[in-house]
Amino acid sequence: MTKHMSVLDSNIPIKKYKLEEGVERLEKTYEKMLDFYTKDGLTQHILIFLKLIASCSLVPSELKSLPLLRMLEETCKDFLLNDLEVIVWNIFLEKVVWSDKTKKIHVLFLYSAYAAKINLNEIEDLHAIKTYISSKHPGFLIGYEKWFSLHREKLQLSLRGLNQAFNNFLYAPDHILVDYNYYVDDLLQIAPPSGICEKEAKLDFTEEPEETKIPDLLNLNSVFETTDNLPPLLLSRTISLDANRELGLEPLVDYGIESPLKPLTEELY
Repeated sequence: MTKHMSVLDSNIPIKKYKLEEGVERLEKTYEKMLDFYTKDGLTQHILIFLKLIASCSLVPSELKSLPLLRMLEETCKDFLLNDLEVIVWNIFLEKVVWSDKTKKIHVLFLYSAYAAKINLNEIEDLHAIKTYISSKHPGFLIGYEKWFSLHREKLQLSLRGLNQAFNNFLYAPDHILVDYNYYVDDLLQIAPPSGICEKEAKLDFTEEPEETKIPDLLNLNSVFETTDNLPPLLLSRTISLDANRELGLEPLVDYGIESPLKPLTEELY
């Protein structure tokens, strides 16, 4: 018996095609917006604002080994943030992000930047950006809604707070802009440490909150987890201070187990 397709069933391929066509159109719209936004690079004001954000005293010390400035710039480009939106973004960073230890910093950058964009724009004007972000980071919108619901009160803006934040940027002392510690960020952009960018690129917006892990480069446990590939001298160095023996020189005096120079086991970790 031939199964007759209902009117509703017959419309499914058409609706799917129109949906795909709409997504493709929005992606092309975003590409045009991005080209216009990045044609001359980020504005001088935005670059200064982002450097101030990266050098903020509220930034946790464990994050300063990351290329924060580059990450801020890339997030800014993703959401096509203007000067005022960057200022609002910084308000959310200070209120919520820097103290949040439950998610990867890249995920928090995306959430807070999107919140800033939504606060200053009509949602109807953000369809192209939403489509792009959803395509680049599947699960982003679901994760954002959960994050926003947890921090809804802190993400409320007041005109007084906005004006104060604007003045903080506008009248920032000149010496803050010449923070030589953050020249390291420029080097990281040229040759980022192995593993950092790869880990930041693998984002999971549906994961359960977990404690932020110190970057592997700061965790010496990863160096001493195995001794298989350690050079002979380094391997013996973890056991004895008498490296002279390994170099063919006269051995040091053996002070025994009570030697004041002998490292404790925990000092290696």
